[in-house]
Amino acid sequence: MSLGRPAPMIEFLFDTARTVVDLILLGVVDRFPNIRWVFTHGGGVLPLLADRVDFFRTQVGLGTPTTPDVLQRLWFDLAGTPVPRQLPALLSSVGTDRLVYGSDYCFTPIAAVQEQLRSLDAGAADGGLENWRAVTSGNTRRLLFL
Repeated sequence: MSLGRPAPMIEFLFDTARTVVDLILLGVVDRFPNIRWVFTHGGGVLPLLADRVDFFRTQVGLGTPTTPDVLQRLWFDLAGTPVPRQLPALLSSVGTDRLVYGSDYCFTPIAAVQEQLRSLDAGAADGGLENWRAVTSGNTRRLLFL
């Protein structure tokens, strides 16, 4: 499917979105309300597609809660390259209360993880997330009941 491109470049983002959409439309998220779902890479492309998914959900008569409402109950990590463009879309979809940090280590080499950290340090505030380290640390404590 990736046509020779690195799978993490595009495929992981669509795979993540497809998985979340399936869990929502099949009612899995609603049937298991005590599971704290955490999705990688900021939900992939889902923050950009949530309204589209919801439009088609209503067109085919699926009675699930709205996609944007369900997204508010899920958790998302900031692995990958969320700044400068993906983070604002994610924040407009889910806010800051359910964001945690993810590095993708050990699949991402340590030098790349360090570059991602520098990128977040330099650009998260411009993307709408002031003091991302404090926000994601606090959220992680809530997520893990610490």
